[in-house]
Order: sequence, then structure tokens, then C-alpha cells
Amino acid sequence: MKNEEIKTYILKAFKTGTIKTIVVSCLTIISLPIIINKIGMENYGLISLVMIFGGATGVLDLGVPKAIVYMIGKNNTQSSKVLFGAIGLNLIICLVCGGVLILCREIGVNPFGFTNEFDSDLLELYAFLYFILMLHISTYYGFLEAHFRVDIVNLAQMSSSILLTLLLLFFSIFETFNAFLFLSPVITSLIILTYLVFKSNPLLKGSVLPFKMKDVKSVFNVSIGFFNIGVINTAVIPINKYVISSFYGGAAMLGVFDIAMKVTMLAISFLNSISQPLLAVFSSAEINGNFNRIRQIASKSAVTVFILYILGLCSFILFGEYLCKIIDDNHDGDLFRYTMILIAGVGFMSVSEPFYRALLGQGMIKVSFYLKALVPILNFTLIFLTLYIVDYDEPIVLYALSTFISSLTIIIYFYIYINRMKRGNNCQ
Repeated sequence: MKNEEIKTYILKAFKTGTIKTIVVSCLTIISLPIIINKIGMENYGLISLVMIFGGATGVLDLGVPKAIVYMIGKNNTQSSKVLFGAIGLNLIICLVCGGVLILCREIGVNPFGFTNEFDSDLLELYAFLYFILMLHISTYYGFLEAHFRVDIVNLAQMSSSILLTLLLLFFSIFETFNAFLFLSPVITSLIILTYLVFKSNPLLKGSVLPFKMKDVKSVFNVSIGFFNIGVINTAVIPINKYVISSFYGGAAMLGVFDIAMKVTMLAISFLNSISQPLLAVFSSAEINGNFNRIRQIASKSAVTVFILYILGLCSFILFGEYLCKIIDDNHDGDLFRYTMILIAGVGFMSVSEPFYRALLGQGMIKVSFYLKALVPILNFTLIFLTLYIVDYDEPIVLYALSTFISSLTIIIYFYIYINRMKRGNNCQ
């Protein structure tokens, strides 16, 4: 890819990612009170439970989407083999998870924990169907990203949110269709998956025969490294929530942390719109091994993200107090301070993301895992010190500091790695 093509691709991904973030955020703020008022908090909670199973694909997909991007980048002439190998792996995951659910039923464990008048067995069925569909959707997201079509991914994610909201509103207004409320996530994901398959078919290269076990194995061998990274990313926040609630101040501080993290993650989602498409760029055979171009692309992307990061932080310092008063005027002081700290510390992760994706694209998966593992290692070391040695009761600050140090380490390691590789090439 030429520099101009890369610039156009990143810009398109950023534009569609920004539109997606704005539309989804506004839609949630406007529609959520209406939906809860119509269907009640209990029914909304049950719908959320159904969707939790789909959210589990962030871990249970075994890192398949990123493995697809990486493998197709290295050899895009056999993209169909990679895709169907990934689908085969998905089917194995579904069989294993289905077996676990059946075992839970046999020993009397209810995955939901409670029911209302709606049939619990149907809820479990809907949740499992949603999980299967989301597993395949994430696979097709990876396939499209590998072919530099992140704009389609962003459009699909935005459309999914809009469609789900419209279905929930429709089924809640017309009581005749109330039974379909809990099926709304399944209907939405089925429509989105159909759209993704339609968009992906023209991009298939190589044999389109059904998958072979060797294709499944080759995808699994690559994906397991990405899975390990995903486990760390997924586990850090829930573990911090547990630590806060158990050792530092109970429910009030936990609530403040949860809201502050949601605001921070919204900012990170916006900033990562620039970095999201870069794994496909750095994995491509044309870029691979060209360390001058890798450094140039990563550095320019990171500078752009850093400028937006500073602007966002300054904007929150200026207007954040007003926003926090609207959210909760009883804890607005703590909420403002901790959100600012999290945006400064955790938000800096977005600045390091272009460098991190460059390392992944060069096959440095094990090193990338260790760099991400710095967050929980530092975090829990600092927590241990403050619990038993130093008197300090600010766990949210410790988490932000750990993430900031990890991000800074990624940036430093990237430049050390690039310079070492360039010296090695010069010696040859």
C-alpha cells in the first residue's frame, strides 16, 4: 500500500468510527429511558442477560478475529481458507459451550440465576443463539478488517445498535409482540450477519470448499496468542471493581469508578478509531519488514491521537464538572476527579495503540502479551503496597498510573525494537 492509500484508509475508518460513536451514544441517551419506561427494569435486565452471552465472545472467540487479520495480511491469496478455518473453530467453540450449558442444566445450575413470568428455558436458548451469531459476526469483522474494510465494520456496528433499539421500541409499544422482546438481539444479529456475509463473499480468494481440520488448527495456533492478550484486557476492570468494593470503600466508590470508566471508554473508543484499522496495515506483506515505513506510519498515527487526547483532556477539564453534576450531583466532585485521572492515565493507552498494533503486525505476539500484562502486574503490586505497607486509599489512581506506565513502556519498546531491527538489516 502506498502512503496516500494508507492515509485515505485510516481517514475513512476514523470518519465512520466517529459517526458510529456519536450515533450510538446519542441513541442510547435518548432511547434508554423510553425503553425502560415501556418494558420495565426487570424485562430490560433480562434482555441485558441475553446479551451478556454475546459479550462473552470478547474472550470465548479465542482471539480469532485478530488472528484472521494477521494471517490474511501475511498471505491474502488463501483468505477463504483462513475464514472457513475460523468458522470451523467457531463451531467447535459452540459445541463446547453448548455442552457446558447442558451440563449446568443437568446438575441444576441456572445460568441466569432468576426468572420472571417468561420461560427461563427460552431465555437460555435465545442467549445461546445470540452467542453463536455474535461469534460469527466477530469473525466476519476480522475478515473485513483484513481486507481494509473497517468502514463496513463500523457501519454494521452502528446499524446493529439502531436496529436493536427500533425493535425494542416496536415490541414494547405493541403488546401483541411482547414475547419477541427477548428475541430482539437474536433478530438483530441475524440480519447483521447476513449483511456481513453478503459484503464478504466478493473478497474471498482461493478455494471455497468446506473447512479442513488443518485450516482450523492453523487458525487456532495463531489465535491463542491473541486470546491470552484478550483475557488480560477483559479481566483487569472486573478485578479492579472487586478490589474497590472489598477493600477500599464499598458501593459508592465502585459506582463512581464504573461511571468514570464508561466516560473514559467512550473517549478511548473515539481515539481508537484511528488505530483500529492499523493491524491490517502492519500485517500486510507489503509493509512487513519495512521498518522505516512501520515507524513512520505508527509515529504519525500516534501524534494525531496524542493531539486529540490532549484536546479531549482539556475539554473535560473545562466542561467535565458540569457533566458530572448532571450525572450525579451528590458525588460530582469525586466523579470529576476520578474521570479526569482515568482519561489521563487509561486514555493514554490510545496513544500507544498504533505502536502496539505495529508490534502485533510484526508477529511479536508473545512480547505484546507481556507488555499488556504489565497493567495487572503493576496494578496489583501497587494495591498490595497500599494495603499492607503504605497508607494510600486511591485504587482508581493506581489503576490509571499502571495503565499509563504500561502504555509508555510499549512506546519505548517499539522504538528500541525498530532501531534494533534496522541495525540488523544494515549489518546484513
